[in-house]
Amino acid sequence: MDFYVLRRNSRGDVVEGLVIEAKDKENLMPADIDQVLHYSKICGTNNGITYVANDTDVSPSVQDYADEIGVQIIRTRWRA
Repeated sequence: MDFYVLRRNSRGDVVEGLVIEAKDKENLMPADIDQVLHYSKICGTNNGITYVANDTDVSPSVQDYADEIGVQIIRTRWRA
């Protein structure tokens, strides 16, 4: 996990959270999305983002899977 951000209420319960993962690889795989989901469960968060390089291949099936489970894929300008 690269980063995570949590917002807690006065009792210390997580009310909102975000896990951020960055991948520098040729192809984004379903296992990469599963990793974000796994980290989200550990941290008690409800949102996940995966940053990928501009030239990373994200297949439609991986994008659909990420959309389905609520992980946002964001392309960066890395190697653009």
